[in-house]
Amino acid sequence: MPGRRVVIALLVATALFRMTQNMATTTVSLLAGEAVHLGATAVGALGAVLGLMVALVTLLLSRRVPHHRAATSAVWGMTGLAGSLLVLAAAPSFGVLAGGVVLLGAAGGVAMPGLLNAIVSSAGRERERVIAVYTVTLSVSLAIGPLLETVVLSAAHQNVRVPYVVFAGFPVVGAALLVAARRGRGAATSPTDGGGAESGGPGPDQPSAPDQPSAGDDGDRDAATALVADALFRMTQNMATTTVSLLAGEAVHLGATAVGVLGAVLGLMVALVTLLLSRRVPHHRAATSAVWGMTGLAGSLLVLAAAPSFGVLAGGVVLLGAAGGVAM
Repeated sequence: MPGRRVVIALLVATALFRMTQNMATTTVSLLAGEAVHLGATAVGALGAVLGLMVALVTLLLSRRVPHHRAATSAVWGMTGLAGSLLVLAAAPSFGVLAGGVVLLGAAGGVAMPGLLNAIVSSAGRERERVIAVYTVTLSVSLAIGPLLETVVLSAAHQNVRVPYVVFAGFPVVGAALLVAARRGRGAATSPTDGGGAESGGPGPDQPSAPDQPSAGDDGDRDAATALVADALFRMTQNMATTTVSLLAGEAVHLGATAVGVLGAVLGLMVALVTLLLSRRVPHHRAATSAVWGMTGLAGSLLVLAAAPSFGVLAGGVVLLGAAGGVAM
Protein backbone atom coordinates (compact mmCIF):
# COMPACT_ATOMS: atom_id res chain seq x y z
CA MET A 1 0.00 0.00 0.00
CA PRO A 2 1.74 3.22 -1.15
CA GLY A 3 2.21 6.06 1.34
CA ARG A 4 -0.68 8.18 0.04
CA ARG A 5 -3.08 5.27 0.26
CA VAL A 6 -1.92 4.59 3.81
CA VAL A 7 -2.85 8.14 4.80
CA ILE A 8 -6.24 7.83 3.06
CA ALA A 9 -6.94 4.56 4.90
CA LEU A 10 -6.05 6.23 8.20
CA LEU A 11 -8.30 9.21 7.46
CA VAL A 12 -11.23 6.93 6.55
CA ALA A 13 -10.67 5.00 9.79
CA THR A 14 -10.70 8.33 11.65
CA ALA A 15 -14.01 9.32 10.04
CA LEU A 16 -15.59 5.96 10.93
CA PHE A 17 -14.38 6.29 14.51
CA ARG A 18 -15.52 9.89 14.98
CA MET A 19 -18.99 9.49 13.50
CA THR A 20 -19.55 6.35 15.59
CA GLN A 21 -18.34 8.05 18.75
CA ASN A 22 -20.54 11.06 18.03
CA MET A 23 -23.61 8.86 17.48
CA ALA A 24 -23.01 7.09 20.78
CA THR A 25 -22.53 10.39 22.61
CA THR A 26 -25.65 12.05 21.21
CA THR A 27 -27.87 9.02 21.78
CA VAL A 28 -26.71 7.89 25.22
CA SER A 29 -29.05 10.36 26.93
CA LEU A 30 -32.01 9.03 24.93
CA LEU A 31 -30.96 5.47 25.72
CA ALA A 32 -30.67 6.29 29.42
CA GLY A 33 -34.02 8.10 29.53
CA GLU A 34 -36.19 5.95 27.26
CA ALA A 35 -34.71 2.45 27.56
CA VAL A 36 -33.33 2.45 31.13
CA HIS A 37 -35.71 5.13 32.49
CA LEU A 38 -33.14 7.31 34.22
CA GLY A 39 -33.77 10.87 35.37
CA ALA A 40 -32.05 14.03 34.19
CA THR A 41 -29.49 14.00 37.03
CA ALA A 42 -28.35 10.47 36.25
CA VAL A 43 -28.17 11.25 32.52
CA GLY A 44 -26.10 14.34 33.21
CA ALA A 45 -23.77 12.31 35.43
CA LEU A 46 -23.28 9.79 32.62
CA GLY A 47 -22.43 12.59 30.21
CA ALA A 48 -19.87 13.98 32.65
CA VAL A 49 -18.30 10.54 33.15
CA LEU A 50 -18.07 10.06 29.39
CA GLY A 51 -16.35 13.39 28.83
CA LEU A 52 -13.96 12.88 31.76
CA MET A 53 -12.95 9.40 30.61
CA VAL A 54 -12.15 10.65 27.10
CA ALA A 55 -10.13 13.58 28.44
CA LEU A 56 -8.24 11.63 31.10
CA VAL A 57 -7.26 8.70 28.89
CA THR A 58 -6.27 11.05 26.04
CA LEU A 59 -4.09 13.11 28.37
CA LEU A 60 -2.48 10.00 29.84
CA LEU A 61 -1.65 8.49 26.44
CA SER A 62 -0.92 11.58 24.34
CA ARG A 63 2.84 11.49 25.05
CA ARG A 64 3.15 7.80 25.97
CA VAL A 65 2.19 6.10 22.70
CA PRO A 66 5.30 5.92 20.47
CA HIS A 67 4.85 6.38 16.74
CA HIS A 68 5.65 2.75 15.96
CA ARG A 69 2.77 1.67 18.26
CA ALA A 70 0.26 4.29 17.12
CA ALA A 71 -1.76 2.10 14.75
CA THR A 72 -1.86 -0.74 17.30
CA SER A 73 -3.18 1.67 19.94
CA ALA A 74 -5.85 2.89 17.52
CA VAL A 75 -6.88 -0.70 16.72
CA TRP A 76 -7.38 -1.38 20.42
CA GLY A 77 -9.43 1.81 20.71
CA MET A 78 -11.59 0.83 17.74
CA THR A 79 -12.15 -2.62 19.22
CA GLY A 80 -13.12 -1.10 22.56
CA LEU A 81 -15.51 1.28 20.83
CA ALA A 82 -17.30 -1.58 19.06
CA GLY A 83 -17.54 -3.50 22.33
CA SER A 84 -18.91 -0.50 24.22
CA LEU A 85 -21.67 -0.02 21.64
CA LEU A 86 -22.80 -3.61 22.04
CA VAL A 87 -22.77 -3.27 25.83
CA LEU A 88 -24.85 -0.08 25.60
CA ALA A 89 -27.27 -1.65 23.11
CA ALA A 90 -28.03 -4.48 25.53
CA ALA A 91 -27.82 -2.50 28.80
CA PRO A 92 -30.75 -3.52 31.06
CA SER A 93 -29.80 -1.34 34.04
CA PHE A 94 -27.93 1.73 35.19
CA GLY A 95 -24.89 -0.30 36.24
CA VAL A 96 -24.41 -1.93 32.84
CA LEU A 97 -25.13 1.37 31.08
CA ALA A 98 -22.53 3.16 33.23
CA GLY A 99 -20.00 0.43 32.44
CA GLY A 100 -20.66 0.87 28.73
CA VAL A 101 -20.22 4.64 29.05
CA VAL A 102 -16.87 4.22 30.86
CA LEU A 103 -15.69 1.80 28.15
CA LEU A 104 -16.92 4.20 25.44
CA GLY A 105 -14.95 7.08 26.92
CA ALA A 106 -11.82 5.01 27.49
CA ALA A 107 -11.95 3.63 23.93
CA GLY A 108 -12.19 7.15 22.55
CA GLY A 109 -9.23 8.26 24.64
CA VAL A 110 -7.14 5.31 23.41
CA ALA A 111 -8.07 5.64 19.73
CA MET A 112 -7.60 9.38 19.22
CA PRO A 113 -3.89 9.67 20.15
CA GLY A 114 -3.16 6.54 18.13
CA LEU A 115 -4.98 7.80 15.06
CA LEU A 116 -3.37 11.23 15.13
CA ASN A 117 0.13 9.85 15.76
CA ALA A 118 -0.29 7.27 12.98
CA ILE A 119 -1.39 9.98 10.56
CA VAL A 120 1.42 12.36 11.57
CA SER A 121 4.09 9.67 11.25
CA SER A 122 2.77 8.63 7.83
CA ALA A 123 2.40 12.15 6.44
CA GLY A 124 6.12 12.78 5.94
CA ARG A 125 6.84 16.13 4.29
CA GLU A 126 3.12 16.88 3.86
CA ARG A 127 2.43 16.79 7.61
CA GLU A 128 0.83 20.25 7.84
CA ARG A 129 -1.49 19.60 4.89
CA VAL A 130 -2.47 16.14 6.13
CA ILE A 131 -3.25 17.43 9.64
CA ALA A 132 -5.52 20.07 8.05
CA VAL A 133 -7.32 17.31 6.14
CA TYR A 134 -7.53 15.31 9.39
CA THR A 135 -9.28 18.24 11.10
CA VAL A 136 -11.77 18.57 8.23
CA THR A 137 -12.36 14.80 8.32
CA LEU A 138 -13.30 15.00 12.00
CA SER A 139 -15.74 17.83 11.28
CA VAL A 140 -17.41 16.22 8.26
CA SER A 141 -17.85 12.93 10.11
CA LEU A 142 -19.73 14.86 12.82
CA ALA A 143 -22.36 15.72 10.21
CA ILE A 144 -22.56 12.31 8.52
CA GLY A 145 -23.02 10.33 11.74
CA PRO A 146 -26.27 11.95 12.95
CA LEU A 147 -27.77 11.84 9.44
CA LEU A 148 -27.14 8.12 9.22
CA GLU A 149 -28.44 7.67 12.75
CA THR A 150 -31.69 9.42 11.80
CA VAL A 151 -32.17 7.00 8.92
CA VAL A 152 -31.53 4.02 11.20
CA LEU A 153 -33.93 5.33 13.86
CA SER A 154 -36.67 5.81 11.28
CA ALA A 155 -36.18 2.29 9.95
CA ALA A 156 -36.12 0.88 13.50
CA HIS A 157 -39.36 2.68 14.54
CA GLN A 158 -37.48 4.93 17.03
CA ASN A 159 -35.84 2.04 18.90
CA VAL A 160 -32.81 3.82 20.38
CA ARG A 161 -30.89 0.57 20.89
CA VAL A 162 -30.72 -0.30 17.19
CA PRO A 163 -28.25 2.44 16.12
CA TYR A 164 -25.72 1.08 18.60
CA VAL A 165 -25.87 -2.34 16.98
CA VAL A 166 -25.67 -0.93 13.43
CA PHE A 167 -22.84 1.48 14.19
CA ALA A 168 -20.80 -1.19 16.00
CA GLY A 169 -19.73 -2.42 12.57
CA PHE A 170 -18.02 0.86 11.64
CA PRO A 171 -15.14 0.71 14.14
CA VAL A 172 -14.59 -2.92 13.12
CA VAL A 173 -14.13 -1.74 9.52
CA GLY A 174 -11.90 1.07 10.82
CA ALA A 175 -9.75 -1.43 12.72
CA ALA A 176 -9.39 -3.54 9.57
CA LEU A 177 -8.26 -0.44 7.65
CA LEU A 178 -5.69 0.32 10.34
CA VAL A 179 -4.30 -3.20 10.18
CA ALA A 180 -4.12 -2.99 6.38
CA ALA A 181 -2.40 0.41 6.58
CA ARG A 182 0.13 -0.92 9.07
CA ARG A 183 0.95 -3.97 6.96
CA GLY A 184 0.95 -2.06 3.69
CA ARG A 185 3.24 0.63 5.08
CA GLY A 186 5.55 -2.02 6.46
CA ALA A 187 5.79 -3.67 3.04
CA ALA A 188 6.59 -0.30 1.44
CA THR A 189 9.39 0.41 3.93
CA SER A 190 12.86 -0.57 2.76
CA PRO A 191 15.81 -1.15 5.11
CA THR A 192 17.88 1.45 3.27
CA ASP A 193 15.59 4.46 3.56
CA GLY A 194 14.07 3.70 6.98
CA GLY A 195 10.72 4.92 5.81
CA GLY A 196 9.35 4.61 2.30
CA ALA A 197 9.93 6.90 -0.58
CA GLU A 198 6.52 8.41 -0.67
CA SER A 199 6.01 9.35 2.93
CA GLY A 200 9.50 10.41 3.92
CA GLY A 201 9.28 8.75 7.33
CA PRO A 202 8.38 5.61 9.25
CA GLY A 203 4.96 4.07 8.90
CA PRO A 204 2.24 4.02 11.50
CA ASP A 205 3.67 0.94 13.19
CA GLN A 206 7.32 1.00 12.06
CA PRO A 207 10.07 2.08 14.50
CA SER A 208 12.61 4.65 13.37
CA ALA A 209 16.31 3.96 13.08
CA PRO A 210 17.85 4.40 16.54
CA ASP A 211 20.26 7.12 15.46
CA GLN A 212 17.75 9.16 13.47
CA PRO A 213 14.62 10.98 14.66
CA SER A 214 11.37 9.82 13.16
CA ALA A 215 9.50 12.03 10.73
CA GLY A 216 6.97 12.90 13.41
CA ASP A 217 9.45 13.85 16.17
CA ASP A 218 9.48 17.52 15.19
CA GLY A 219 5.74 17.65 15.59
CA ASP A 220 5.50 15.71 18.87
CA ARG A 221 5.01 18.77 21.05
CA ASP A 222 2.50 20.36 18.68
CA ALA A 223 0.61 17.07 18.36
CA ALA A 224 0.50 16.63 22.15
CA THR A 225 -0.72 20.21 22.62
CA ALA A 226 -3.40 19.64 19.99
CA LEU A 227 -4.50 16.47 21.76
CA VAL A 228 -4.78 18.25 25.12
CA ALA A 229 -6.81 21.07 23.59
CA ASP A 230 -8.94 18.58 21.68
CA ALA A 231 -9.59 16.59 24.85
CA LEU A 232 -10.75 19.68 26.77
CA PHE A 233 -12.86 20.85 23.84
CA ARG A 234 -14.48 17.45 23.38
CA MET A 235 -15.18 17.15 27.10
CA THR A 236 -17.27 20.33 26.90
CA GLN A 237 -18.72 19.30 23.55
CA ASN A 238 -19.76 15.90 24.92
CA MET A 239 -21.53 17.58 27.81
CA ALA A 240 -23.29 20.00 25.46
CA THR A 241 -24.29 17.24 23.04
CA THR A 242 -25.70 15.10 25.82
CA THR A 243 -27.57 18.09 27.22
CA VAL A 244 -29.02 18.96 23.81
CA SER A 245 -30.52 15.48 23.52
CA LEU A 246 -31.89 15.72 27.05
CA LEU A 247 -33.29 19.23 26.49
CA ALA A 248 -34.86 18.26 23.19
CA GLY A 249 -36.49 15.17 24.64
CA GLU A 250 -37.63 16.35 28.06
CA ALA A 251 -37.86 20.16 27.94
CA VAL A 252 -39.04 20.67 24.35
CA HIS A 253 -40.64 17.21 24.00
CA LEU A 254 -39.08 16.19 20.68
CA GLY A 255 -38.89 12.62 19.42
CA ALA A 256 -35.76 10.60 18.67
CA THR A 257 -35.82 11.48 14.96
CA ALA A 258 -36.03 15.23 15.67
CA VAL A 259 -33.16 14.88 18.13
CA GLY A 260 -31.17 13.11 15.41
CA VAL A 261 -31.90 15.98 13.01
CA LEU A 262 -30.59 18.47 15.58
CA GLY A 263 -27.46 16.34 15.89
CA ALA A 264 -27.06 16.42 12.12
CA VAL A 265 -27.45 20.23 12.10
CA LEU A 266 -24.83 20.46 14.84
CA GLY A 267 -22.38 18.31 12.90
CA LEU A 268 -23.12 20.09 9.64
CA MET A 269 -22.40 23.50 11.17
CA VAL A 270 -19.11 22.25 12.61
CA ALA A 271 -18.14 20.81 9.22
CA LEU A 272 -19.11 23.89 7.19
CA VAL A 273 -17.38 26.39 9.45
CA THR A 274 -14.27 24.21 9.68
CA LEU A 275 -14.13 23.87 5.90
CA LEU A 276 -14.51 27.62 5.48
CA LEU A 277 -11.82 28.50 8.01
CA SER A 278 -9.34 25.62 7.77
CA ARG A 279 -7.21 27.29 5.09
CA ARG A 280 -8.18 30.91 5.78
CA VAL A 281 -6.99 31.39 9.35
CA PRO A 282 -3.23 32.15 9.38
CA HIS A 283 -1.10 30.55 12.07
CA HIS A 284 -0.56 33.83 13.89
CA ARG A 285 -4.35 34.22 14.23
CA ALA A 286 -5.05 30.64 15.34
CA ALA A 287 -5.16 31.43 19.07
CA THR A 288 -7.48 34.38 18.50
CA SER A 289 -9.78 32.18 16.42
CA ALA A 290 -9.83 29.59 19.20
CA VAL A 291 -10.71 32.27 21.77
CA TRP A 292 -13.67 33.41 19.66
CA GLY A 293 -14.75 29.81 19.27
CA MET A 294 -14.61 29.15 23.00
CA THR A 295 -16.53 32.36 23.68
CA GLY A 296 -19.21 31.31 21.21
CA LEU A 297 -19.30 27.89 22.86
CA ALA A 298 -19.98 29.46 26.25
CA GLY A 299 -22.70 31.67 24.73
CA SER A 300 -24.36 28.72 23.01
CA LEU A 301 -24.52 26.83 26.31
CA LEU A 302 -26.33 29.76 27.92
CA VAL A 303 -28.81 29.91 25.01
CA LEU A 304 -29.46 26.19 25.25
CA ALA A 305 -29.90 26.38 29.01
CA ALA A 306 -32.68 28.96 28.61
CA ALA A 307 -34.29 27.56 25.44
CA PRO A 308 -38.10 27.63 25.84
CA SER A 309 -38.94 26.30 22.38
CA PHE A 310 -37.69 24.34 19.39
CA GLY A 311 -36.71 27.52 17.54
CA VAL A 312 -34.46 28.81 20.32
CA LEU A 313 -33.06 25.32 20.86
CA ALA A 314 -32.24 25.04 17.14
CA GLY A 315 -30.59 28.48 17.24
CA GLY A 316 -28.46 27.40 20.17
CA VAL A 317 -27.47 24.23 18.30
CA VAL A 318 -26.45 26.27 15.24
CA LEU A 319 -24.35 28.58 17.45
CA LEU A 320 -22.84 25.57 19.22
CA GLY A 321 -21.83 24.02 15.91
CA ALA A 322 -20.43 27.27 14.52
CA ALA A 323 -18.43 27.85 17.71
CA GLY A 324 -17.06 24.34 17.49
CA GLY A 325 -16.00 24.90 13.88
CA VAL A 326 -14.23 28.14 14.79
CA ALA A 327 -12.49 26.64 17.83
CA MET A 328 -11.27 23.55 16.02
